Amino acid sequence: MHMAPVDWWILAAYMTLSLLVGALLARRASSSVESFFAGGRSMGWGLLGVSIAATTFASDTPLAVVELVRTGGVAGQWLWWSFVLSHLLIAVLFARMWRASGVITDAEFLELRYGGRPASVLRAVKAFYLAVPINILTLGWVMLAMAQVTDAVVPWNQLSGHLPDSWLAEGTRQWVVMGALGLVAYLYSAASGLWGVVVTDGIQIVVALAGSFALAFFVLRDVPLSSVPASTFSSSPFRLPWQSLAVFIGVQWWANKYADGGGYLVQRLAAVRREEDAPKAVWVFALIHYFVRPWPWIVVGLASLAVFPAVTDHKRVYPMMMARFLPSGWLGVVVASFAAAFMSTVDTHLNWGSSYIVRDLYQKFGGEGARSDARALWGWTHLGCPHAGVGHGSCPVHEFHIRSMESGHPSWCWSGARAHPQVAVVESDSLG
Repeated sequence: MHMAPVDWWILAAYMTLSLLVGALLARRASSSVESFFAGGRSMGWGLLGVSIAATTFASDTPLAVVELVRTGGVAGQWLWWSFVLSHLLIAVLFARMWRASGVITDAEFLELRYGGRPASVLRAVKAFYLAVPINILTLGWVMLAMAQVTDAVVPWNQLSGHLPDSWLAEGTRQWVVMGALGLVAYLYSAASGLWGVVVTDGIQIVVALAGSFALAFFVLRDVPLSSVPASTFSSSPFRLPWQSLAVFIGVQWWANKYADGGGYLVQRLAAVRREEDAPKAVWVFALIHYFVRPWPWIVVGLASLAVFPAVTDHKRVYPMMMARFLPSGWLGVVVASFAAAFMSTVDTHLNWGSSYIVRDLYQKFGGEGARSDARALWGWTHLGCPHAGVGHGSCPVHEFHIRSMESGHPSWCWSGARAHPQVAVVESDSLG
C-alpha cells in the first residue's frame, strides 16, 4: 500500500506543528549563547531524558534493528544492548560531574582538565572533528535510511503532473522529501535553539512510538510469531557465540567514544536545572531506549522472517512491512514517525554541531569582540557555517553510502561485527 491523501495530511500536520513549536519558543533562545545551546540551564530532567531517547531514534534505527533480528535473532541485539553498561555508568557517576563542570561541550572541558596552549589546540581539533566530519557522516547514513522508506511508501507515479518531472527522477526524488524535512528541522532549530530541539523531540518520540507499536499490532494481527519456522532459530547465526558476548560486555561499551557521556549528551546534561537532576535524565533515557522502544521493531523483524523469508536486502524489509500491513491513516502516522526520527536527529546535530563552532572555535579564538558582540554571536549561532556545512556536506556522503551498500559492501560501521563478531567494536549513534 502507498500513501493516500490522508497520510499526506498527517505528515503535513506534523511538520506544521514542529514549525509552530519553534516559533513559539524562539524568544527563549535569543538572550545568550547559553540560552541557545543549553536552554538557559533551566530544563526539566524528564523532558531532557525523552529528548536523548528521541535523538538516538534515527530513521535508520528500525531498519538496523530489523536487520540484526533477521541475521542474528533477538540475541543479535547484544550488539547495542551492551551499551547499557555505559549508560548506567553515566547515570551513576558522570552525569552529575558534567553538570557541575559548567561546560556546554565536551571539547570545552579539555581546557578545564589540562590547560595551556596544547589543550587549546586539542579543544579546537576535537570541536571541528565532531562538528563537521562526524556530523556529516551521521546525517549521511540517516538520509540513506529515509530514502529507503520513501522509496517503499511514496507513490511517485501518482505525483506526476503535480511536481516537476525533474523532481521525480530516480536519485533526485528522495532529496525532495529529505530537503523538505531538513529545511523544517533547520528552521525551528535555528529559531528556538535547544528549547525547540528538546520540545519537538518530546513530540517526535510520542509520534515515533505510536507508529512503531501500531505497525507491530497490525503485523501480529495477521502474522503470529508462531508462524516463524522453528528451524530459523536453531541455525548458527541465531546463536550468539560466547566470544562475541564477551567482547560486547567486556570491551565494546567502554570503547565507544561517548562512554563517558560526551557528545550531545553533555549538551543535554548541561541544560538541567540542578546537578542532582542530571542522573535522572539519563535514567529516563535508558528506560525508553532499552525497555520500551526496541520491542516493536524486534517483533516486526521476527514476523518478517515468515513474510519475506527469501529477501536478502534486509535493510529494506521494515519499509516493505509498512507498505504491506498498514492501512491508510496509520501508514501516515508511521511515515510521520520516520520523519520525526529523521528530524530529531537532524535538529540535534545542527544545534550540537553549531555549539562546537560557536563555543569552542569562534568565541575561543575570535578575540574579545567574539565574546561580547551580541549581533555577531546571533549570526554565528543562528546562521553559522555548521548548518550549511552539515547540510550540504552530507550529500556526497549520502551518495557514497548508497553506492557502497548497493554494491554489496555495507558501509555501516557496525557491519563488520556480523562478519567478525569476536573482534568487532561498534560505533553507531543510532543504536547506542
